[in-house]
Amino acid sequence: MLAALRRGVDPGILRGIGAPGPDEVADEPAHPAPVPQAVAPAVDAPRFDVSGLLARAGVARVAPRVDVSAWGPGFWSALEQLRHHPPATLPEGADPAVVEQVVTADGIPLVGVPRAGAVSALLTAHGRAERLRVLLAREDDVIADCRDALRGVRHAELADDKRLARASLDAYDDGHHEAAAALAAAAGGAALRRCLRGPRTQVVQQVLLDPDLAPYAGLRLRAALAPLLGLLAPDRPAVVTDRGEALVAVAVVSAAVGALAELRDLVDTAEG
Repeated sequence: MLAALRRGVDPGILRGIGAPGPDEVADEPAHPAPVPQAVAPAVDAPRFDVSGLLARAGVARVAPRVDVSAWGPGFWSALEQLRHHPPATLPEGADPAVVEQVVTADGIPLVGVPRAGAVSALLTAHGRAERLRVLLAREDDVIADCRDALRGVRHAELADDKRLARASLDAYDDGHHEAAAALAAAAGGAALRRCLRGPRTQVVQQVLLDPDLAPYAGLRLRAALAPLLGLLAPDRPAVVTDRGEALVAVAVVSAAVGALAELRDLVDTAEG
C-alpha cells in the first residue's frame, strides 16, 4: 500500500489532484487539493519548469488532467521511492537556486551524469564557461558516466534511442565532436517524442508536469530532463564543433534517456 497511507494519511485527501472541478472547462487545469505534509518533499528543491518540452516534442498538452488518486498502489509506491531517494550525484544541502541555474540556464546536467565529484565542482564554479572547463577536465569520467547511465536503460521502448545515444558517445571518443553533438540532439529529440507521444500520453504528461507531483518528479525526472530544453532549442546552432559543447550534448542526452526510461517505468505502474 502507499507508504504515505501507512503513515495514516487519509486516502481521500489525494482525491481530486489533477481532476477538473465541476465549474471548470475541460481544457483548463484543476485546482487540486494541497499535498499533505506527510507526503511533502523530503528535500528542498526547485520545481524545474519543463513544460517547454512539449513544444520541443511537437505535442500539445492533453486535457483534462487526470485524477491521480485513482492510480494504483504500485504507482504511489514508486513515487515514494523517487521522493525518498534523491539523486546520488547531487550533494546534500545543494543550493536549489544554483542547481536550477546550472540545469536550466546553463543546460548542464547534474542528475545521473556526471558523477558526484564533478557535480560538486560544477555547483561551485562561476559561470557557464568555467563549468565547461570543469567538465573538460574530467572528460574521461564524464564519458564513462554517460555509458553507465545508458547501460541502466532497459525499457524496450527506448532501445533505439539508447543505441543512438551510444553512437554519439562513440563519435565523441573518435574526436568527431560535430557528429557527436548532432547525434546527441537527434537521440534526445527522438526519445522525448517517443515518451510524450507514446502510450498513456496523459499519464506521462501528468507525472512530468503536474505541480503537485513536483516533490516526487522534481529532482529525479525534471532536473534530468530540463537540460534538453537548451539542447533542442530552435535557435541552437545547427553545427556544433566546440569540444566542450559536444561533451555537454552527449552528457545531457545520456542523463535524459536514463530519466525517460525511469519515467516510462513509473508510468507502467499506473492503473486506470
